[in-house]
Amino acid sequence: MAQQFFSSVVWADVTGPLNVHVGFQAARIEIIDLDSVQTPANTRGWKAVWQSGMVDGSALVYKYDAALASLVSYQATSAITAYNPVGFEKAQYGAVVSAFTNANTGVITVDSTVAAQLTAGCTIRVAAVADDQTGLSLNGDYVVASVTGTTVVTATDTSAFSVYISGGFVTLLKTAAATIPNPPYNIFSNVPTWYNAAFNGFTIGTSAIAGAVNGDTILVAAYDLMSP
Repeated sequence: MAQQFFSSVVWADVTGPLNVHVGFQAARIEIIDLDSVQTPANTRGWKAVWQSGMVDGSALVYKYDAALASLVSYQATSAITAYNPVGFEKAQYGAVVSAFTNANTGVITVDSTVAAQLTAGCTIRVAAVADDQTGLSLNGDYVVASVTGTTVVTATDTSAFSVYISGGFVTLLKTAAATIPNPPYNIFSNVPTWYNAAFNGFTIGTSAIAGAVNGDTILVAAYDLMSP
């Protein structure tokens, strides 16, 4: 299902960025300074747009000049940057895989099972693994038999699977206790919303809305990859 996010924030500190939590992978972000739109002759910026594929910190910035003509410029830094809530770093999709041992049963080595909320009995998805394609793909869904801090033992015999080469991520699809959707899980299911999505939010930098002043109301809109 397509997801959209609409909100408004007050530009209260033009010397620092504003962090906006979204909760899904944003493929397009639009920011509009409502105060600037209402008084276009102020020559301030009124809109900024970022789309998936643009570099971090960049945006297309729209601005009115004194003659009310709309100007568009590309801002390369301090505009819009996607982040992951765990430290606001560049987005990470799930636990990072560093090894996948073919055996009965398969063992996956990751950076942290704790951060990804992986436990025995849960269902996981392995994605973006590069293998030698000599057997079944290592990418797919698995039930977890047991875990340590950095290993995931699957309940699947992977002896006939392809050999791991590099890369990959593990994300939590379903918890072991499917009827107990405790936080930080979505209240409508037992699917976590905070670690399973690559881009859970973004930072609005001081160059996103050129000339914004304290007290301006900023309309924020974000759309996921499936939005029309």
